[in-house]
Amino acid sequence: MRYQLLTALAGTLSEAEERGAEHAVLMVHEFLTDERPDAEIVRDHDRELHNFATTVFGREPPSAEQAPWCVDVSGMPWSGNRKLYLARAISDLRTSTLESVSRVERDPERGRATAAKLKALGVKGILIRAAEQGYITQLACKMPECFCPEELGGACHFDPVNAELSDWMPTLEHFPISKREGGKKAVENATLAPPLQSHRLLDKRRAFLRERSQEDSGGP
Repeated sequence: MRYQLLTALAGTLSEAEERGAEHAVLMVHEFLTDERPDAEIVRDHDRELHNFATTVFGREPPSAEQAPWCVDVSGMPWSGNRKLYLARAISDLRTSTLESVSRVERDPERGRATAAKLKALGVKGILIRAAEQGYITQLACKMPECFCPEELGGACHFDPVNAELSDWMPTLEHFPISKREGGKKAVENATLAPPLQSHRLLDKRRAFLRERSQEDSGGP
């Protein structure tokens, strides 16, 4: 079993405890790129995730062919009373795929209606401009996979912007070209996603784990 999955689970539960969250999602997100296009990688990960889920949670996970998926794995004696979910996504970031995704028709009329809804949630900046220009036409998570549980409302659920930085408030995500892949912060490369699916929460999780590691080791 890959130790990274156990580390990710520990980090998910630690952050949920720190934030007092009633729901926690361990998301396994895999990427197909021009450098890593081989489907064998996905099959290897399928076996590793199967071993992890059956050993740790005692249940069979859905297969790669069923991705994206999000399943309830609550009830473990070590997970507390919160709802715990295991989720998986496979994003195809190969150039040929992204070029086809990026060729979309703008709809400024629908976009303006979406911009008004975003403003009502307290959103400002480039997401509003992208909606007003017709790049964002629906108040819904438009990442390739969405992991908001259906019981909360699924892809269409967003919390208002607030100082607590809710896991489900509207957030800018670079798409179809990610920031890591050189994508620019521009209206034509902006989509709507909750921070649970953005790099911001992943960065917060890494910082939290670094702090815990330093505390455990007695470092600065």
